[in-house]
Amino acid sequence: MGRTGFIQWNLEHERTEIGFALSRLYWNQGIITEATRLIIEYGFTHLGFNRIEGRCSYNNAGSARAMEKLGMKWEGILRGQLKMKGEFVDQRMYAILRDDFDSVNNSSTL
Repeated sequence: MGRTGFIQWNLEHERTEIGFALSRLYWNQGIITEATRLIIEYGFTHLGFNRIEGRCSYNNAGSARAMEKLGMKWEGILRGQLKMKGEFVDQRMYAILRDDFDSVNNSSTL
């Protein structure tokens, strides 16, 4: 079906990168958003991260939309960041900080 989770950790700087993939059969059902939201919450509340990053290919609108729904902010383009099928591709960079996460969760409980 798919997967989601932390794919790189940097404990010194209290940050991690999130990655996810989902079979095309399950796209547009909110599955990745719902599952990844719990992982992000765990990263901030139990693992003590300050920053959680995510990247997707520049033309991957679905993954970009999922990260935006998770409260991640678009930070820019990483030009020629990955080599896929013999060609360099640009990546969109997103991130959410603990302060962002806290402000969203505190305002929703008021």
